[in-house]
Amino acid sequence: SNNETLAGISAMDTDAQEFAASSSQNFMEMLSGQIKNSIDDINQLSPDVVDPNLVSSITQGLGAVQSFFDYNADVYRGQAKGIRTDTSIQDQYVLAKKQYDYVADQLVMGAQTLFITLHTMELQQQDAQRGLEQLTRAQTEMQKRYDLGQVSELELLKIKNQRSQTASTIESLKYQVKNLKGDLALMLGIDPGVNLTLSPLPASPNSKRNYDNDLKAAIKASYDLYFKNDTMRTASNDFKDDKTNTKHAYEAAKIAYQAAEQQLTQNFRKMYDAIPEKERAYSQAKADEDLQQRLYDAAAVKYQRGLISKNEYTTEKEALEAARSATQKAQIDLFTATNQYDWAVRGVVSGS
Repeated sequence: SNNETLAGISAMDTDAQEFAASSSQNFMEMLSGQIKNSIDDINQLSPDVVDPNLVSSITQGLGAVQSFFDYNADVYRGQAKGIRTDTSIQDQYVLAKKQYDYVADQLVMGAQTLFITLHTMELQQQDAQRGLEQLTRAQTEMQKRYDLGQVSELELLKIKNQRSQTASTIESLKYQVKNLKGDLALMLGIDPGVNLTLSPLPASPNSKRNYDNDLKAAIKASYDLYFKNDTMRTASNDFKDDKTNTKHAYEAAKIAYQAAEQQLTQNFRKMYDAIPEKERAYSQAKADEDLQQRLYDAAAVKYQRGLISKNEYTTEKEALEAARSATQKAQIDLFTATNQYDWAVRGVVSGS
């Protein structure tokens, strides 16, 4: 849709318009010249051949026609000059393209954010399912103890309620994931009824980052600053062209631009600082997972030798699964941070 709109703006070809105006101007000047020649020829007629009053009447009529052609020639001359000097159509095209690029980038970034969110929610669903299995075992144990008179009915009802809440949470997550996948399908231009299967999260890019250079690139590419600079430029031109008699509009636009640049710089600094923090958190989560893997391996050996119970073994297994989930979440956080930073360098800076 954006491309079709841009094509419509582009179709307003200023070169073609200038050529048409110049051609019309030349045609009117040619007609005016022909009329002038006719008037000159008539004025050369001998009074003995043609009544002078008739000659006067004809030349006056032809003079009016010549004036009409001269007037139109001036109009087309002005149009051609205006088209050559007026950049409003070109400015409209450039501004519209910048806006549409911004919309397109927002759409892509929105789809990426939805993709990341779905990965996070699917991890939450796995965590909830693991919690449900733990509560199911606990409820079974509690039921046996209740049957033996070791716990009260209230304690049994409490664990049953916790299990019911967890089961309800899982169903809510399934419902939300289904809806979000439909939204993502729409953003991808496919049937929202299709049950999407997400590919793995891409690895976080390891490209080197230079704060000063990247900030300059972000400021130069910033959509927000581009539009605010355009407002400032328009206000300046209006004052120079006497369309306004004060500089207040320009000064206001200038202040707005400076404030936006300061805000962008602050947000960009936060994004830059967030990456090493997320890297640290990911490294710690990975170390925790590695430790839990060793603990699980040891528990598996003990279980095979009959040194620990199945419940103890299952507990270590679930602890490893929880550690893996924590690592995946930390990876998602790191990927999100680097992705936001890379978008900011390209001119799309979030307001956080």
